[in-house]
Amino acid sequence: MDNWHVVLLHTRQSTLLKRAVEVAFPGRVTSIHVPGLARHQHYSVPKKNLLNYFREKVYDSGIWGDRVLTIYGDGEYHHWTYALARLALEKRKFDSWTYFHFDQHRDDWDVRDDKGLCPKLHCANFVDQIAGDFNATPFMVGPDVYPKKESDGYNIDGRHIPILSKYFTQELQQAWEWTNNGVPEGYMGTEIPSQRDLKVTPTPAYLTFDLDLLSRSEIVTNFDQNDDMTLRRVCQIMDHIRPHKRIFGADILGFPDWNQHHALSCLTMIILARKIMGLGVEKLLKYHTYAKRAQAGQINSQFRGDYWVDLENKSRESPIEEGELLEALS
Repeated sequence: MDNWHVVLLHTRQSTLLKRAVEVAFPGRVTSIHVPGLARHQHYSVPKKNLLNYFREKVYDSGIWGDRVLTIYGDGEYHHWTYALARLALEKRKFDSWTYFHFDQHRDDWDVRDDKGLCPKLHCANFVDQIAGDFNATPFMVGPDVYPKKESDGYNIDGRHIPILSKYFTQELQQAWEWTNNGVPEGYMGTEIPSQRDLKVTPTPAYLTFDLDLLSRSEIVTNFDQNDDMTLRRVCQIMDHIRPHKRIFGADILGFPDWNQHHALSCLTMIILARKIMGLGVEKLLKYHTYAKRAQAGQINSQFRGDYWVDLENKSRESPIEEGELLEALS
């Protein structure tokens, strides 16, 4: 497993996700019960306060000697990645690094001051702040393409930061044929990153993965999802990234607290975690395909009318049970 350590942050003492992670990665999991990590307390927070909270209340600094994969809450918490990336960097001496943002959303909007800085972070405004504060090159994988913003990049405190995008590549940004601010035709959000862009960005990399990038056939989240993005496609994208990068840390989030007993969703997260850490996934992917087929009828019959109503009613059941999942993982 090449010195990877898994940290699970959870607000309930016992969930299927906790049991599944501990079975899947025996001896490598630190499970931290953090009931204080509630949305109303940490939805919008000053950067310094966020960092101090993680240093004082969550992480023992000794854990960062390894590469750490953190698994934590739903999509409202994604700005925690600002603190997680900073803590991972403190044990390393990188002049520059690549920040991979796997997400259905860009998370780089909000009002900025005249230096391009944002004093308070929340789940939708932190990506450019990571890039500016920690000298990272952002690489978008999946979010909406905004060609004008991509071609202009970020300008933070007098420094220009280019934006890399899986679809709107640097080559396309610089091409004379591109003359408008529209989204290029044919964009699905599932494209393979450009080899050229992967080669020119820094080798050290941190990867964050918001699960709403995945289709509803793969996992249940509490945000809109990309129904074209399968787990197998994500694995293909990771296979193209890995030869060019050394991932020194990562996090996975977007799994709602009310859904942490959904066995298929837990399986999706375990496979994704293994792929990020460079472990084999083919056997589990075959099992995942079997479970998805069993679920297909449920999706067709339950996801009618208002998608949000179905999610909040928690009406979707897993096609596999806890015992079956844990047996497959052991």
